Amino acid sequence: MEPLEQRYPNLSHQALGLMKGCLRMDPSERLPCEQLLEHPYFDSLREETESTLREQDRSTKRRSRLPRKHLPPGYLPQLTSSNILPALDNKKYYNNLRKFNYHFPNI
Repeated sequence: MEPLEQRYPNLSHQALGLMKGCLRMDPSERLPCEQLLEHPYFDSLREETESTLREQDRSTKRRSRLPRKHLPPGYLPQLTSSNILPALDNKKYYNNLRKFNYHFPNI
């Protein structure tokens, strides 16, 4: 069997360590999920995610500070479409629903 270092020569030491922790043949020797999530390989991803979230928070705060249009009280925006849908006939709707209400056995 080819070692991971030869198979993936351009991977970082951290990435190889993570892969080795996941791919051990004996399940009792594999790293548990908690340890894998705390592996140093994920540190850079955490930093990137945190910085992205901080930037998003800043942009939403900026947007919330922008002045909003002052509309008269009680004003509701109107839909631009003039298509008016007919009301549903409840009896037909529920009868059609019952047709497809299959009961599968519990396994």
